[in-house]
Amino acid sequence: MMQRRKIKALCVQETRWKGNKAKILAEGYKLFYSSESPESRNEFGVILHRELQDEVCEVSRVNGRIMYVKMMFGGEMVTVLTAYAPRAGCSEDEKETFWRDLDGVMVGIPENERVIVGGDLNGHLGGRKESVQEWWKINSAVIRKTGEEVFGLTSGRGVPKDKEAWWWNEEVLKVVKEKKDAKRKWDVSRSAEDGQAYKSAKKEAKRAVAKAKAE
Repeated sequence: MMQRRKIKALCVQETRWKGNKAKILAEGYKLFYSSESPESRNEFGVILHRELQDEVCEVSRVNGRIMYVKMMFGGEMVTVLTAYAPRAGCSEDEKETFWRDLDGVMVGIPENERVIVGGDLNGHLGGRKESVQEWWKINSAVIRKTGEEVFGLTSGRGVPKDKEAWWWNEEVLKVVKEKKDAKRKWDVSRSAEDGQAYKSAKKEAKRAVAKAKAE
């Protein structure tokens, strides 16, 4: 199925393989799997295409329900995280622990890494006492306030001309312009000196953008 659909990475559950190991499958695919115990039904894992197997940098089996695989793909670090949420019938403590652990793993992944989350997350957190309308009335104000604080507030009259840069300050605009100028110069000359200048300008731009985001 993966070969037919040209899938490079697939998160799977209920693999029926016990332990914390890896196994070569048909067509050269490799399964990294995890199971808490021989009696557990929480078997899950990640299947990778053979092209990605040599790029794997880390396999972390966080616990009996969460694991992730880090690899280099397209010149950047990618984390494929798979999880198996507690089903109906599990205790509320187990459910809360799962979501808390998953949140902890997500927070611990560096911001410059791409994250792909897959798995069976159709868990249940118990009966909700209030209706959806009541929940939205209570939480919508918090969501809007948080969005305004993080992303800012626009007039709502259309998308800014530069939707990726409308919030940049003067310092960021300056270094980004210098980076673009250096890139154009290098594209023309292709000299080692201009290439190095472009790399330096690119680093400065990334640093300035990261600093502006943190403020």
